[in-house]
Amino acid sequence: MMLRLVFLKLLPLAAATYGIEEGARHGTDFAKQLIAQATGSMAQYELGAVARAVSAECVGGPLKIRPDQFPQWLRETIGTEKGAARSVEMDRFGHPYDLLLRSRQIFVRSRGPDGVAETKDDIIAEVPCSS
Repeated sequence: MMLRLVFLKLLPLAAATYGIEEGARHGTDFAKQLIAQATGSMAQYELGAVARAVSAECVGGPLKIRPDQFPQWLRETIGTEKGAARSVEMDRFGHPYDLLLRSRQIFVRSRGPDGVAETKDDIIAEVPCSS
């Protein structure tokens, strides 16, 4: 069990080291791809945190956040840390998060690297809401 934990902790370091070596050997394209993948993973993680915050807001009743108020709600609820590189209502790519209300489902969306909604690079998280 302990060996497995050590392996799981060392795996990202090994992958990063391999990526840096490959990037040095094969030019910057590989390094750019590696950075893009890491950025996408971080964007998914952050979107999940935003979705959990929205989910907490609708426990015991209907969601009271309106899509047009979503950026303000994020600033007031989650807040931006002092010295942060970007505001909390902006995704990892520098675009505002979207709150989508569709029928009886709620979603939070990052528009992805291109910043355009409804394209293949969008990242969407469903918000579990027990109202």
